[in-house]
Parts: sequence; structure tokens; C-alpha cells
Amino acid sequence: MILSVGVADLVAALRRHELWRVLALYQLKRGNARTKFGIAWHGLSFFILVGLMGFMYATFMHRPLDLYVPYLAAGQLGWRFISPMITEGLTVITGGRGLLTQRPFPISFLPLKLACYHLYLSGLHAIAFIAILAIYRIIVVPNPLLLAIGLVIVTVAGVGTALLLGIASVFHRWLQNLIPSLMNLAFFLTPIIWMPNMLVGGDANHLSVDLTHGFTGRSTFVLLNPFYYFLEVVRGPLLGYQVPFIFWFVASSIAAALMICGLLILSRTKPRIILNL
Repeated sequence: MILSVGVADLVAALRRHELWRVLALYQLKRGNARTKFGIAWHGLSFFILVGLMGFMYATFMHRPLDLYVPYLAAGQLGWRFISPMITEGLTVITGGRGLLTQRPFPISFLPLKLACYHLYLSGLHAIAFIAILAIYRIIVVPNPLLLAIGLVIVTVAGVGTALLLGIASVFHRWLQNLIPSLMNLAFFLTPIIWMPNMLVGGDANHLSVDLTHGFTGRSTFVLLNPFYYFLEVVRGPLLGYQVPFIFWFVASSIAAALMICGLLILSRTKPRIILNL
């Protein structure tokens, strides 16, 4: 089977879940070992930045605070998981040179550890998200089941992307300079600080893109952005608004395609990856 090598590598990495979970937690603690607030600094910085941004942007764009602040905070929460899985995924394999060259180790272990690390970070950001809502006295009613499904979809996509880009950057190091710049552009092109219907028309205070009038030129611009689908399957359940089924289908399809492509590339290049590190 063409994916057999990649699947075997992924299964071997999943069997070591205790190790990459411990290493991810150790990385989180080590990065804040000498700071006064420790790992709480991640949540505190999210609270300060997003809390102030929510107030300023809601004022500038004349949006109700109780609508815009949770929208922005949930979008930032999702983006802070999606973006690093791409930018840090570029160096996740080259950065693990010492581990991979010293002993036989599944290459998929490194993207899984990266995903686990950012899931831990997302947990801290989620606490800050709750604190922001409390400060502004905003109540949302999340859907835990759909939120869990959305997180699984985004995590699968993130691991597949990190595996795919991590292997690609082993052979093409220039990607490590190009893609982070493109991600900075993608942030502004994705509905995170702006609401989609501000661009496509319809009710500007509606949280998701309005498809009741069909596809227009501007709505197509939003809907061609793959990051939008991944944000919506997390942001929608988190804020308690309904996400159209097509969003779930597109997000899960892209996630599956990314994982399959990552495993395919791994199957074809695994013998050469160590030699090129």
C-alpha cells in the first residue's frame, strides 16, 4: 500500500502518546521557567491583548461590544492554534534533528508533540477567553460536542500540515522564509478582526457569512479562504451559533486531504529525510 510506511510511522508515534504529551508540557513549562507568572503568562498576554483589541476595534467599527468582543476573542483563540501549526510546522522536523539522528524514532512524533503543545496553550487561552467575557459581562452558550468535533478536525489538519510542510522544508529550506510572510497576509484576509458580512453585504452584525442570497463575488472571496472554514468549526460551537453543514464538510475534507498528503510524502521520502537533516 502506498501509504503503508506513513501510516505505520503515525501509528508508532501515537503509541508513544505519553512521551509526546510529557515533552509538550515540559516545553511549555521550560519556556516560562524564569518568568514571574510562569505558564500563566500565555493566558495573561492573551487576556490583555484581545481584551483591549476588542474594545478598540468594536469602537472604531461601531459594533456592539457584546457581539464583537467574543467574536474577536474566539477568532484569535482559533488562529493561535492554526497559524503556529503552519509556521512552526515548517521547522518541526529540522528542529528535531538531534532526536531523529540518535535513535530510530517515528517522524510523526514531532508534529504530534507540536499539536499537543499548542492544545495546552489553547487551554490557557480558553481560560483568558472566559475571563474576557466575565470582564465585559457577556454570556455565551457553547456547544461542547460540536466544539470537540471542531477541535479534532483542526488538530488533524494541523498535524497533517505540519508533517507535510516539515518534510517539504527539509528539502526546500527557503519555505521557512516564505510561508511565515504569507501567514501574516492570511491573518488580515481571514475574518478574524472583521466580520464576513461587513464585506459581502447582508446583516453586518451576523457572525457567519450570509448565504441566503447565494454566492456573490465578495462572498466567494471569503469562502475560497480555507482558514475560514477551520475557524468557523471552532468559533461557531464556542459562541453557540449555528455553522452550516457545508463548513463542516469542507473543513473535514481538507483535514483528511492534508493528513493523507502528509502520510504520502512521508512514505515516499522517509529514507531520505534523515540524510538531509
